[in-house]
Amino acid sequence: AMAFGVTVYGAIAPNYAASGALAGIAQACVSKAHYLEEALVATGRFERVHTGPFGHEFALRYRGEVAEMQQALHAVGFLAGLDLGRFAPADAGLVLFAVTEKRTRDQLDRFVEEVSAL
Repeated sequence: AMAFGVTVYGAIAPNYAASGALAGIAQACVSKAHYLEEALVATGRFERVHTGPFGHEFALRYRGEVAEMQQALHAVGFLAGLDLGRFAPADAGLVLFAVTEKRTRDQLDRFVEEVSAL
């Protein structure tokens, strides 16, 4: 998906790459992802499983039933990550999140508030 996004940006405005706009977009994604990861862990509902660096995607372990969490958040308008346990039993409880430049800090905060209320 990231390669497609870069292709679309490059096709729409080739000067973006020259002006550094793509670097700014990428940095915004990374910054927002780190903000969200820290906020989700701070709720006590999620725990870190990896300590290495990450970009705009990260996985956390949910302390509960992932499907129930996703359904509850979907009911209030949020898509709550990708349940990695669907693909490998060893990854049960892991949820993959991806943050794009389109998400605002207010949207991330609202998501975290809903997670806290679970």
